[in-house]
Amino acid sequence: LKALVSTGGRSVQAACDWLFSHVDDPFLDEPLPREYVLYLRPSGPLQNQLSHFWQQSRVTCGKNKAHNIFPHITLCQFFMCADQSVEALCEALQSTVSQWRGRFPSPLPLELYTSSNFIGLFVEEQVAEVLKLGTEMSTSMIFLVEVHVEPHKKQLHVTLAYHFPTDHLTSLEKLAKGIEVKLGCDWLAVLFSRDIRFANHESLRVTYPYVPQNEDELELVPGDFVFMSPMEQSGSSEGWVHGSSLATGLSGLLPENY
Repeated sequence: LKALVSTGGRSVQAACDWLFSHVDDPFLDEPLPREYVLYLRPSGPLQNQLSHFWQQSRVTCGKNKAHNIFPHITLCQFFMCADQSVEALCEALQSTVSQWRGRFPSPLPLELYTSSNFIGLFVEEQVAEVLKLGTEMSTSMIFLVEVHVEPHKKQLHVTLAYHFPTDHLTSLEKLAKGIEVKLGCDWLAVLFSRDIRFANHESLRVTYPYVPQNEDELELVPGDFVFMSPMEQSGSSEGWVHGSSLATGLSGLLPENY
């Protein structure tokens, strides 16, 4: 059941692959509930422009915190759900989204906002209220499966860049102004989950492969994600960090620039 839930219920094969890759995970048999969150994820022409911005901003100004995840609008706070209730949770959300679809404005009106260390596309206030109403509908449906969900407290937005040096603001803002926010876009309501052990960790995407040279090191495979907590770095040597692999659940030291 844990393997099916961890792979989003895609298929038995995906669950088997997950189970095989986590065979050495020390927490494999622990009854830890997963945390969930509901996102709106863009697709189509607008998504293509956002992906282009992601690439160009990294080439021009280097990596910032926004590069750790894909473009999305967060609709609710993270919440926990027991593995045996996930199927009912998904059914409740699908029912709500079907009712909500007719109220969803197209195109979604977005406004560019910038500050000294943040750039984002914010949903116009009146439309944001419609989206929040949909989230409240979802919350009432989810309550039926005994899961507590709170709507997102911040103003709804798509983050483009944040936690970047102030001297990069002009370049990033110029790139952001090139995004045509009125382009066609299908917004997908997507339920994502994460291991509760990594709730306060930073997610880092693996760029280069690494084969461990010592027993306390972590194997790296490009495309995998590594969860890293600043609290665990005090004993690490310079140039090395301690992290846990999303693909295997294993932890160890890894070269920071990989």
